[in-house]
Amino acid sequence: MPDRQSHTRYVSGRQAAVAAIVREGKLLVIKRALTVRAPGKLCFPGGHIETGEHAAEAIVRELREELGVRAVAIAPLWVSTAPSGCQLHWIECKIVESELMLKPNPSEVHSVQWMTIEQLAEHPEVLTSNFSFLECVKSGKIRFRGEQPMVQTC
Repeated sequence: MPDRQSHTRYVSGRQAAVAAIVREGKLLVIKRALTVRAPGKLCFPGGHIETGEHAAEAIVRELREELGVRAVAIAPLWVSTAPSGCQLHWIECKIVESELMLKPNPSEVHSVQWMTIEQLAEHPEVLTSNFSFLECVKSGKIRFRGEQPMVQTC
């Protein structure tokens, strides 16, 4: 991945990797399990970057842990800061073709859904830290290398 930020190994601070996965014009989102922070909220899969880990390594690990799939990190998309102060590294990912059957880890994920940007932007249970990302995708400031997510118009 060409972006220098995604190659940085983290040694301290609150850092997380977030996966943006597009299929048939929709983004993969999870509904968080009731036993984790922000229970029942919709968000993109991802999680904590461990000490010494690259963001791309973290997101591949998190997708395996949360959804039971093998994935590849395609490209860094954006870096933002959540309201909690955690720095979020948004990474475009792709699930390995033979791994399209998702097996959510019930201790972390209640359910998995594929949603358009508009469906996500209008959903009342979307995690607050996701709105800026959705706006940047809608406005074209964030572009995917692979398939583009569908933006519905009124």
